Amino acid sequence: MKRPGVLVVLVGLWLICGSHGKAIVLKCGSSLREEIEKADKYDILVSNGGCKWEVSKAIIINKPLTLKGIHVTLQSGVVGSIFSLRSNRITISDFTVIGNRDSVTKGQSLINAYRSGFVIENGALKSSSSHGIRVAPVSGGLEIDGGVIRDVVGHRNIGNVVLLSTSRGGKTSTRNVLVENVRAYDSKFKGALEVSNGVQDIFAQTLYAERCVFAFAVQDQSLNQQSIRRVFLTSVVARKCDYGVLSKGGVRHYDISISGVIIENCKTAMTLHNLNWGRVYDVRVIDAGDGKPQIGILKSDNLTLRDVSFMGKSQSGSAVLIRESNKVRVSGVMLSETTSFTCGILFFETSQSKLITADISGIDLGAAQEDVRGIEYKGD
Repeated sequence: MKRPGVLVVLVGLWLICGSHGKAIVLKCGSSLREEIEKADKYDILVSNGGCKWEVSKAIIINKPLTLKGIHVTLQSGVVGSIFSLRSNRITISDFTVIGNRDSVTKGQSLINAYRSGFVIENGALKSSSSHGIRVAPVSGGLEIDGGVIRDVVGHRNIGNVVLLSTSRGGKTSTRNVLVENVRAYDSKFKGALEVSNGVQDIFAQTLYAERCVFAFAVQDQSLNQQSIRRVFLTSVVARKCDYGVLSKGGVRHYDISISGVIIENCKTAMTLHNLNWGRVYDVRVIDAGDGKPQIGILKSDNLTLRDVSFMGKSQSGSAVLIRESNKVRVSGVMLSETTSFTCGILFFETSQSKLITADISGIDLGAAQEDVRGIEYKGD
């Protein structure tokens, strides 16, 4: 009668031991692809940092394992990725991956994560013909539920350092992803982090972008299933970008929270489009560019904008524009004496939209040529 119990214990021990692989030291000159293919589940493949590999097609990782200390370049003229993560529980750390943006006309991300439980950390992503890291499930495959990206930097990528998306028009979802400490420099068309096409429950903090289009963006392809919900972002710095924060698209998104933002020498501070029940707190705009308005709230009902300061120089035009947005709450907006805004807060409506209501409090617009000028109607 005791033998089945002993058998159960032995099986349990095998399962525990089986989840911990062996450490493998990668040799310079070896085939990285072959080393990964022959590794067992949960093995840890380590390079001393002095080895460099070049690949001509994506390395597919279809088992849980860890890569550490690798330096990989995509061959010139090749359209493709470097890594395709097609298993749960893959870790890539202390890495450098380099694309070939100057030798191709079509784009692919350097790392594509298609499954859950990934950890991508302590790395550099350079010269991608598209994004550095793209997280999105395979069309018709399993949803992505859980993953971590932290302490990564991107240089001269065409797209984002990190893109979080879905597949099948938002039907196959991506959720519960943590993004921490992402820096972007000289991204041609994108920025540090973009959430798109219906992702949900995303937690991000500490983004930095310089000479990019934006630091953070919310995007969609105007499909009903692509409503983004519950994104929580703290600590954002944008310098010399087109936008600090950019939200645009044709789908309403819900519960986007953004706080602790510094936007310096950017053309436009924020464009907030289709963000229902959004919350934007603690924003500093320094030396605003020629974007008009600097903060635009467009078709965003029940949005809260609080504790916003404009410092340094500015162009004319409106500091804040609220357009076609109902039940907006604005408090703690301050313009320094060095700014040159014509209007502090402007409400703008069209004849076809409903009358907006707003809760305005704690406003210091003494530096504006005009303070708050009610509602302006514009006919068709």
